[in-house]
Amino acid sequence: MQIMYLVDCYEGMLKPNTLREHALVVSFFPTVIMGPILRVKDVLTQFRETVNEGIKPEQLTPAIALFSIGLFKKVVIADSFAIIADIGYASASTLSMVMAWLISLSYTMQVYFDFSGYSDMAIAIAMALGIKIPINFNSPYKSKSIVEFWQRWHISLSNFITTYVYTPIVHSFKKITFNKVMLATLISMIIVGVWHGSTINFVIFGFLHGVGLIVNHYWKKEIKIKLPNFLAWFLTFIYLNFTFVIFRADSFFDAIQILTSMFNLNLLTYPELVQLGANKLAIPPMIIGVLLIFAKRNSNQIIKEFNPTPINLIGFSILAIISMIYLNSNFTQAYIYNDF
Repeated sequence: MQIMYLVDCYEGMLKPNTLREHALVVSFFPTVIMGPILRVKDVLTQFRETVNEGIKPEQLTPAIALFSIGLFKKVVIADSFAIIADIGYASASTLSMVMAWLISLSYTMQVYFDFSGYSDMAIAIAMALGIKIPINFNSPYKSKSIVEFWQRWHISLSNFITTYVYTPIVHSFKKITFNKVMLATLISMIIVGVWHGSTINFVIFGFLHGVGLIVNHYWKKEIKIKLPNFLAWFLTFIYLNFTFVIFRADSFFDAIQILTSMFNLNLLTYPELVQLGANKLAIPPMIIGVLLIFAKRNSNQIIKEFNPTPINLIGFSILAIISMIYLNSNFTQAYIYNDF
C-alpha cells in the first residue's frame, strides 16, 4: 500500500496527503492485517466524504449479513478443512493415495475459505463504516484457466503486481515482444511467490504459476484450440491443487512425498481411517464448503442483491450463531495469512 502511494505521488496521479489523512488510510483497521490491499487514492476521497456522516442504519444490515458469511467461511468451513489438512501434512511420509488427495484438496479449500472469509469480514466492517473497499475473491475455483484464476483470486494483489511490478518490467524492455512479455510474467509470479515467504517452496510456487500463465497465453496465441468447459476447469483446478501442495508443505522434500503418494497404489490405511473417524465432525462443514464452491452465487453477489426479508435475516442469524459455537470450540485456528 505504501509502495502504491509513493509511486502514485511520483507519477503525479495523487497529491501527497497530510500526515493525519495518510495515517488514517494506512491504519484503517479492517484491512491492516491481510487486505484487501487498498490504493490510497481510491479510499481517501471516501474518507473525506463520510467524515461527518456517521454510521447509517441502511449500511448495517447488509454489512452484518456479509460479516456472518465471512465468519462462517472461516471458523466453520476453513477450520474444518484445516483439521484434515494438518493431520496429513504432519505425516507427509506415510500417506496413502486417498489420504494424500484428501489432505491436498482440504488445504486447497482451507486456504480459499480462510482468506476469502477474512476478506468478506473486512469488506463488511468497512461497509458498516460507509467505506467501499474492493472485493478480493470472485469464485476463483470456477476458473477455466490460470489466467482467469488470477483475475478471480486475491484480486487486490493481482492488480498490485500487474500495475506496479509487471508493467514496469515490460516497459523496461527497449522492444516489446511476446517472449519478453512472458518473461515479465514469469518474473512477476516468482515475486508473488517470494512475497509469501523466502523458502524454496514459495519460489517454486510462484514459478509454477508463472509457467502456467505462459502456457495459457501461448495456447491462446498459437494453438487456439478451445477445450470443453469441464476439461478446462478440471485441468486448471488439478494444477492449482498441485501447486498448493508445494505452497503448504513444510519442505520441498515433504511436497514431493505428498505428490508421489497421490499416485501410489496404497489406497487407505487403517490408522488414517481411525483419524478420519475421530474428526468426523469436520466432515459436514467440508461437504458444505465443496457445495459452496460450485454455488450459483458467491458472497459478493448475495450482498449485491441482498434483501432484508425476515427469512434472510433468520438465515444469517443462524450462520452467526453456528459460527459463534465453532468459535468457542477446539476447531478454531489462526488465519493462514498471518504467516506471510
